[in-house]
Amino acid sequence: MNTNPLVKGLCTRAVFLALAFLLLHLLGLREYTGFLCGTYMTPGSMSQLSAWIGAMYMLSYIGFVILVPILAMAGVLIWLYARASGNPGRPS
Repeated sequence: MNTNPLVKGLCTRAVFLALAFLLLHLLGLREYTGFLCGTYMTPGSMSQLSAWIGAMYMLSYIGFVILVPILAMAGVLIWLYARASGNPGRPS
């Protein structure tokens, strides 16, 4: 089966973002998003690290909620278009 490299790249990126979010979520980094309302998990000088960890989780969450569906749908649509046009390789 000749897979379009664009489709493979889009799907690979979608899976990578989803797995990154899943890993951070399973590690419990959601707890560190309290910096959004001014509360920190750790007192003192560790509050800056807590904010960075929370920001990293928030970026992965936004990527998971916004980018993963877009990348997956784009990959599926390009694959369907290439299949319907009879050119499963590179798009024209």
